[in-house]
Amino acid sequence: LPLAYTACLGILTVAGKAGDALGPAWVEARPLVLLALNANDLHLGLTVPGTSWLPWFVIGTLRRLAEDPVFFLIGWHYRDAG
Repeated sequence: LPLAYTACLGILTVAGKAGDALGPAWVEARPLVLLALNANDLHLGLTVPGTSWLPWFVIGTLRRLAEDPVFFLIGWHYRDAG
């Protein structure tokens, strides 16, 4: 089970780094895809003018919260041993 946690965090980390690398090129061409990869404060601010508010809000919120359940499960799995 801890391997699944590591894989999830690895995938999210690689997606975030890809979003950082592709950000300058995709901020106008593919703003919602960029937010799905990495919804950091900079990308959220830069993609506001080029997107509708509802998809911007939904994708940004879901991406910002994507790691939280994984970290919760890691803490729940290890409990006091961590």
